[in-house]
Amino acid sequence: MGDKLVSIVCIILITIVFSCNSIDYQTIKIDNQNKEIEIINSEKFVIDSVSIEKLGKLYFSKSLKNKSKGSKLISLKNNDSDYRLYIDSLSTLKCDDDNLSLDIVIREKGSVIRITKEIAMNFKHFKEAQVLRGLKYEPCSKKISILGTDRQYK
Repeated sequence: MGDKLVSIVCIILITIVFSCNSIDYQTIKIDNQNKEIEIINSEKFVIDSVSIEKLGKLYFSKSLKNKSKGSKLISLKNNDSDYRLYIDSLSTLKCDDDNLSLDIVIREKGSVIRITKEIAMNFKHFKEAQVLRGLKYEPCSKKISILGTDRQYK
């Protein structure tokens, strides 16, 4: 009886381990001085969208025009042909502006998964799309931040 129980537990554990979908978390570089965001460890992901807001007011919003294209590098200062700029009020921000929040959504290149509110708010996780939400944005900073989409600093 004990051997059967151990066998059943082993089968259940093996099934659980091999049925889990692991997420290939990406590493993002945020270059505040040059106003660029880049995925640095993968060629298979692209930046889907970037937004900056303060207390619910949007100051910057840029997203992919064609969800099957995109780039691993996006500029907050320059126009990118694959991206549509919805709003750019970054010039109105002051160095001492507090409570600025940066949100970044990345997706697998070629994936046309719809980014729902649940995904954007980080309530659901998919291997095709990853979200960095609520990062502190400092408009006059010269620092470069490297962090993973699993929210760990590298």
